Amino acid sequence: MALVVYPDVGYTSFISLVDADSLITLNYPLADKWSSLTDEKKEVYLRLHCNTILNKIDTLLLPVSSGCLGKSNATMAFNDVINGISITLDRNIGLVTKEKVGDVEVDYKQFRSNTKIPSIYNDEIKHCLGLYGAVFGSNQVTLGKS
Repeated sequence: MALVVYPDVGYTSFISLVDADSLITLNYPLADKWSSLTDEKKEVYLRLHCNTILNKIDTLLLPVSSGCLGKSNATMAFNDVINGISITLDRNIGLVTKEKVGDVEVDYKQFRSNTKIPSIYNDEIKHCLGLYGAVFGSNQVTLGKS
């Protein structure tokens, strides 16, 4: 199933697969890990992190075009692939141990409380999502929705 890109109705990503491939290839030294995935797997990661973004921002603040959200969507997906993490992992509870979307399956690592979890958020992503109501604490994103 092809991605539906924002602002189209029923969107499932803030960036097209072609644009995500280009952005990642031009900007990240480990882009070969992304490039080695099938298009279907890449789309799953883009959909997953479009949903992550939608769960973190106030959708009433969405712009007419995706703006920085497209780059954030792709970067989060890429960081997830590189680090083998998913942001749905709750480091305090750790109840979710495995998740499968399509043919992409993620086994979550169980971290000790003193272990630093790699983040899929860089400062640019935090700034972008902050424009749409996301609030970042020291370890987690707090929902900006009311």
